[in-house]
Amino acid sequence: MIKNNFREYEKRFRTPPKNKKGRKQTTVKYFYDLKEAGVIDFHDLTNNLDSTNDNIVDCTEQYMNENGEAFNQPNDNFALNLDVQKIYGVKNVEGLYFIPNPFTPKQQKYWISHVIKHYPIGNSTNISNLEYIRTRRKLLNTEDENVIFEDNRYSENNNNNQEEDDREENEEIKKLIKSDFYIKEWNPEMFSSLRWATVGYHFQWTGRKYTSERGMFPDDLNILTSKVSSLIGYDMKPESGTINFYPDSSYRMGGHIDNSEHDMTKPIISFSFGNSVIFIIGGETKETIPTALFISSGDILIMSGKSRYCYHGVPRMIPNTCPEYLSDFNEDVDIDSEIPDWDKFCSDYITVGRLNMNMRQVINYNEEHKYSIEE
Repeated sequence: MIKNNFREYEKRFRTPPKNKKGRKQTTVKYFYDLKEAGVIDFHDLTNNLDSTNDNIVDCTEQYMNENGEAFNQPNDNFALNLDVQKIYGVKNVEGLYFIPNPFTPKQQKYWISHVIKHYPIGNSTNISNLEYIRTRRKLLNTEDENVIFEDNRYSENNNNNQEEDDREENEEIKKLIKSDFYIKEWNPEMFSSLRWATVGYHFQWTGRKYTSERGMFPDDLNILTSKVSSLIGYDMKPESGTINFYPDSSYRMGGHIDNSEHDMTKPIISFSFGNSVIFIIGGETKETIPTALFISSGDILIMSGKSRYCYHGVPRMIPNTCPEYLSDFNEDVDIDSEIPDWDKFCSDYITVGRLNMNMRQVINYNEEHKYSIEE
């Protein structure tokens, strides 16, 4: 039997229990010393073990010489003019790149407030997990908060034998999802249940596939993603974005592989804001022992090449690591016409939470049949 090293290390990197009294005994050997565990700190390499730094490749000169001039062309939107100082690679994860925070505090506020105030508001493809919850409740004619839309019976591509009434209900759910039934007005109360939202091509989580319907991919996010991908030599057309919402430090992301795109030659560009996390990435099987690194507010992670096929996840958020310039809201300072959506709610949310935007190109335009996305 192949040993699941990824799962073992995923457990070890989770937040260790402070008090074992009254808890069930566990055999998990938690990493209490993250430096000794080899977690890479790209912001201060002196915090790393020598063996950890031996796994880091400084790619800054290579890519800035090749693509820096085009990347640094100024844009009228201040939020798109990034100040990249370093680009790192990891020796044992081919195709993985890390750019330590190139955003100014004001730019971070711009993107955080955009994510919070605009991307959860629904249309036919810009939807969130809240649409699934509300659709399920509407179909059952209930407001019971315990009713959610996570039952695999209602997956569009479920191969299990279903009873006829289940199939009919599945069809009704599909019709409702495609109907005019979306979150249309922003409401702070929805963030207690908001876990993800999508822009562009919509990703069906249960079936792990894209639908043919798509909305307008935000222009500013398109330019930002294209610029970052071009910096490491990729001509990428961003078509789908998934935004993950982490309300507090108890939330994490389980190990998985992102392999549903029709063009796996293009990278995933990942932007993170808020509290720091531990990110782990292994290999194409769970037998590979993963590499761990810190991701902090403003950091950009790029998964290209072979790293696209690697298991990865976020086993731990580290509380109280949000930068003060985001958590200390001051109306006299923070009221700015260039970031009109930034307010105390945004500041309070990001103080204890995290936002993560993952951008992808879906279609392979080099293939004769350009796509076969589910209708």
